[in-house]
Amino acid sequence: MSASPGAESAAVRPRGDDVLALEGTLSFDTAPDLYAAGADWVRAAAGPVTFDLAGVGRIDSAGLALLVEWMRLAKGRGVRLANVPAQARDLIRVYGLSAALGVTNDAG
Repeated sequence: MSASPGAESAAVRPRGDDVLALEGTLSFDTAPDLYAAGADWVRAAAGPVTFDLAGVGRIDSAGLALLVEWMRLAKGRGVRLANVPAQARDLIRVYGLSAALGVTNDAG
């Protein structure tokens, strides 16, 4: 995905068969481009999947909706969020999705 100067950027990077690393800003501007790549990976995964958010700098409600949609696609195979930044944990809590996404206020 190419970005114009000053534009937000994000990427998905598969790590093995069960981890999808997310990088950059998960936002209204980046979510549409990320959706297809992540959805293809989730559909191809045979077992449980982990979304690693260690590289995420910022997330907004569209980025959160992106994660929820990928998790919906992986339903029944087991899904885990790893290395969830504090800002993302706060957003998940504000939207009342902590239990659904398995995220606590603890780091990680």
